[in-house]
Amino acid sequence: MSGSAPLRARLAAWSPGNSLRGRLVVLICAIISVILSGQAIVGLAGEVTELDARVATRGTVLAQSAAAMAAAHMTSDVPDRFAPLIEQLRRSVDLVEAAVVDREGRILGHDDPARIGTHDPSPLMSGMGVRAPIRGLMHLFDEKADYRVAAPIMRDAQVLGFVRLHYRSDEISRRAVFIVSATAGWGFLWLLIGATVSTLYVRHITRPMIVLTEAAGLISVDRLDDVHLEATDEPDELSTLQRAFVHLVDALRAQRLENARLLEQVLGLNADLQVRVDSVTADLRAAHDHLESVVGALEEGVLSCDPAGVIRSVNAGLGRQLGGLSTPRPGDPITVLLPGAGDAVRAVLEQTLAGGHGVSLTLSAREPATEAAPDGAEREIALRFAPIVAADGVARGAVVTVNDETERRRIEMQFRRQDRLVSLGTLAAGLAHELGNHMHIIQGFAKILQKRMPAEAEHREDVDAIAEENARAVHLLRRFLQFARPDEGAHAPHDLHALVREALSFCRVELKAAGVTIDDRLAPAETPGPEVVCDARLLQQAFINLCLNAGDAMRGRPERRLTVSCDDTAPGGRDAIALRFADTGPGVPEGLRERIFDPFFTTKSTGTGLGLSITAQIIAAHDGHLSLESVEDRGATFTVTLPRGRSRPPAEPDPEEVP
Repeated sequence: MSGSAPLRARLAAWSPGNSLRGRLVVLICAIISVILSGQAIVGLAGEVTELDARVATRGTVLAQSAAAMAAAHMTSDVPDRFAPLIEQLRRSVDLVEAAVVDREGRILGHDDPARIGTHDPSPLMSGMGVRAPIRGLMHLFDEKADYRVAAPIMRDAQVLGFVRLHYRSDEISRRAVFIVSATAGWGFLWLLIGATVSTLYVRHITRPMIVLTEAAGLISVDRLDDVHLEATDEPDELSTLQRAFVHLVDALRAQRLENARLLEQVLGLNADLQVRVDSVTADLRAAHDHLESVVGALEEGVLSCDPAGVIRSVNAGLGRQLGGLSTPRPGDPITVLLPGAGDAVRAVLEQTLAGGHGVSLTLSAREPATEAAPDGAEREIALRFAPIVAADGVARGAVVTVNDETERRRIEMQFRRQDRLVSLGTLAAGLAHELGNHMHIIQGFAKILQKRMPAEAEHREDVDAIAEENARAVHLLRRFLQFARPDEGAHAPHDLHALVREALSFCRVELKAAGVTIDDRLAPAETPGPEVVCDARLLQQAFINLCLNAGDAMRGRPERRLTVSCDDTAPGGRDAIALRFADTGPGVPEGLRERIFDPFFTTKSTGTGLGLSITAQIIAAHDGHLSLESVEDRGATFTVTLPRGRSRPPAEPDPEEVP
């Protein structure tokens, strides 16, 4: 049993998956097999093609002979006059179907007597026998090939009908089996010869490579002293490889000695570095004290925390940036930084400590609810986490900078929206200039046609449709004009509450029809409201747009309530008035909030998408601001902020502007 172990090891080493020798032998055998298979396939294809042509030709000749014999019986009325002919065809070939049809396709004779007198659906044609496709390569050996052929029945140079044959032949399958069997026998012989020769040749090639492989294994486990190789002077490639390997081993031994010498030098340098580190540490302590004073004077909020997320220090700017949201102190967990965002803050801290690089995060937070803002004002807070890495490269904590981005984002959004408004306003003016006259001419001719055509005229409905659609286009054109150049009237002081109540009265009927309840939280009518200098007509138009949009948004909602409220002091203590229109609709999805004021953008199935754009433009023309706060499925609140008692004077008309 012990003597058979080396044999089993050799057999295992010769398996294709365990040795280069085995894989090379298998590769050579595979190449031989591919060549032999290709030759067999080429030979088989040629034989099948030639045999197929012969069988088809015999069928064509047989059909033509049958057609010549059938010509004498075409005018006879005997029903089974073609039976002997069909029986003769059955004896000549492996018949599947035989039919004699006239020029109109009526079957005069058939191997199935029940079909005589019926109509043959096959097209009337004749030609060489055609073989039906063989279903796959394997069916070439076990199926008979189907052939179909047709020959015309001629008399006095006239075609009287056709003879159709459908027959089978097993000559192709028998020939294919013979060719494959012969090729397999020769292929096995050549494969055996090739495997024997390739085994001997590969063994001779791979023997030096096995020696090099064993040496490489010793080097990989740091056993250079056990490697014993000698360079040879043979000119072949393997000898060259062995000489290069010997030089590599010598170089590795020399490098190991050099590494030992360098290690001693590094140990000496470490001692010197320790002295320098102590000196630098003292300097860092002084710099730390200076840095704390600088951080304390920063406007942005700065805090530091340890790896566990416990706050260690905060500066005064943190309170200014988070005013109204939270008041984190040293010793608190960093998850109290922003209400409702503890998990996100913790995840970013762990990412910063694990990655060793800075990570930025912008979060939305809501201030505590007030009577004017039941859902609380939404603010955007930008956080920047940076790891505190010690001298040993380990993260000892993180520094977090906090900035309130709410006002900056609002200004950026207002600038982008204003740019779009300017561009689209110019487009609207151009459209009005080019299309206005043509549309009014169409409207005029449509009205003339309506007057001249009686109501029961055939095309009266078409004319009415033209007039109605053109009127809608004219209305849209007026909206364009209003969007391009809002009609600015005289600015004068007005009671803001009175303007809002009047706007509510204009749309109260429509809101009531939609089932909307108006919750008026303004001061009583007899109490004077805050005063603003404005164009009353334009400002009322903006308020009406907001009310009607709220009504449209609440269609189909179980609760439909529009709440109108006013704060005499805008958020942030500015000398401005905040007017809020809050609905109980589905709210505005977060991805659409930045686009809701864009011209022509609408979430409704009807409308032009200009209502909120015009409203925002009117508010901006009064030095005000229109903003949106929304919680999905809880409604939306539009806030109009207007300066108290002053406004931008009306713009001077452009003398070069085309009316």
